Amino acid sequence: MALACKSAPDPPKGSIDAETMSKIIADIHLAEAKVSRLSFQEFDSTKVAFKYFEQKIFAKYKVDTAQYRKSYDFYAAHPEYMTDIYDNAVKILEKKKETKKLD
Repeated sequence: MALACKSAPDPPKGSIDAETMSKIIADIHLAEAKVSRLSFQEFDSTKVAFKYFEQKIFAKYKVDTAQYRKSYDFYAAHPEYMTDIYDNAVKILEKKKETKKLD
């Protein structure tokens, strides 16, 4: 993945690296799609189901909610990073679709 322009500051210490962030975001979008297909009657049930998937994703990448939020906030504040992260996340999703590995 091509990293952002030289003018962007380095991510703060303890941040999730851009490559891992792309993988997490791809998995989160898959989780959102799964939850939307579950057809829960109550919005609260949808939130609980998504939270379950989200925690599994964080465990898979050995990150916690605070680390994810801190990293996401940094990248979101620097579009030059976030563009690369989302471009890579889309590539990950496309590759999974091609191989039918949409977990």
